[in-house]
Amino acid sequence: MRSARSSRTGSTTGTLVATLVVVAVAGSLARANEALQTKVTRQGRVLQVRATLAADTPASTCFAVLVDFDRLEDFIPGLVSSDVLSAPGEPIVLRQVGDAKAAFFRVALDVTLAVKVHPPERIEFERLDGNLRRMQGDWTVAGDEHHCDIVYRADIEPAFWVPPLIGPRLMRNQVETQLEGLLQELHRRKTAGAAP
Repeated sequence: MRSARSSRTGSTTGTLVATLVVVAVAGSLARANEALQTKVTRQGRVLQVRATLAADTPASTCFAVLVDFDRLEDFIPGLVSSDVLSAPGEPIVLRQVGDAKAAFFRVALDVTLAVKVHPPERIEFERLDGNLRRMQGDWTVAGDEHHCDIVYRADIEPAFWVPPLIGPRLMRNQVETQLEGLLQELHRRKTAGAAP
């Protein structure tokens, strides 16, 4: 299954996403935190997530990391699995399973998404199945060969009950943790690409 996924991923821009970032070098932590901003608001049952991050990594590398769908669980904290279910050449169908927690509340997330990739700057996703009633949004990448700015937008409605005061905190914790993992991977790939 892993080899089939690898060929699929290679045929659609190189690799996947889903989901997130922070620059992880010993002396760069303060700067990494400044590069990441997350806001979660609640409108009825819908959690609206808006996040931005900046990294001193080429925009092409940033996009490649986001579309590395079959490897996301390797560097995104809390993501248990990320699997492309569709056959090569078909529209991308992606299933992701993960854990989210805040204070005493913890929940397993399981969602299948329809994903549209628009290289080199946009990835759209929309819920097809799973324990989220609604999840739709996009990733946008801008920048040049030295720097990238990533914007993440998502509207998420769980199909299960979430305490009103916990929902935004739960989602913000999850998104920030995952974005920090994404930033670390961006830095790792930039460093690996610069090595002789």
